[in-house]
Amino acid sequence: MMGFEWTVTKFLWFYYFIFMCFIYFTLFGMMVVALTPAPQIGAICMSFFTSFWNLFSGFLLPRPLIPIWWRWYYWCSPVAWTLYGLVTSQVGQNTNRD
Repeated sequence: MMGFEWTVTKFLWFYYFIFMCFIYFTLFGMMVVALTPAPQIGAICMSFFTSFWNLFSGFLLPRPLIPIWWRWYYWCSPVAWTLYGLVTSQVGQNTNRD
């Protein structure tokens, strides 16, 4: 948390978003393993979804650079919502225009 304000509310928001990120990754992985016939196939499916979530999260490719026909996946990606929540909760009230 380098460069963030040292307030309790911002720390709790940061902890909440990171905790929820761990929860949905864990639960989605458990769901994929339960729906596939073998754990190895579940791991392959989970790696596919994880790579797409990370690619279209707006971190590697900003939303305006994502092709228009793939932009719907940005709004469906839970990682994008986690990053949006983290950025908004940490620097959303910053009024410095340096």
